[in-house]
Amino acid sequence: SNLGYDKCCARFHQTGAAPEDPVDLIRARYSAYAYRLPGYIMRSTSRKSPDWTVNQAAWIEDIVDFCDSYRFKRPGGQVLGLELEECTYSSPEVCYVQFKAKMLGPGYRPVELVERSRVLRENGRWFYEKGTLLEYQGDLV
Repeated sequence: SNLGYDKCCARFHQTGAAPEDPVDLIRARYSAYAYRLPGYIMRSTSRKSPDWTVNQAAWIEDIVDFCDSYRFKRPGGQVLGLELEECTYSSPEVCYVQFKAKMLGPGYRPVELVERSRVLRENGRWFYEKGTLLEYQGDLV
């Protein structure tokens, strides 16, 4: 979204409020990676996810390693953001969200990750289950 962090995602990270729709969940998760908040990534992941693990310490380490492998902000501090490409409900409890996440890799080289995420509504809340990822490195268009 074009909203700043305080108006978009901070409430989900700081208060435990649940995103009302799958797109807000994906935006909040991207911001959690940008702001290095592994706890939110873990809380917003379904226990049905292949990413979910009982070994919380190892999971935190994996998330932080990913966060540290990319930069989610320009050198001036502005978050690069993500672009929503598609949001499709296959049922009231299952949604697919395809998005392009913009980041900077080694040497500040632009990286775009395109993911189609499967998001589940469990007990009235949206959770990330899994995603299919395609990575493209090169000029951002």
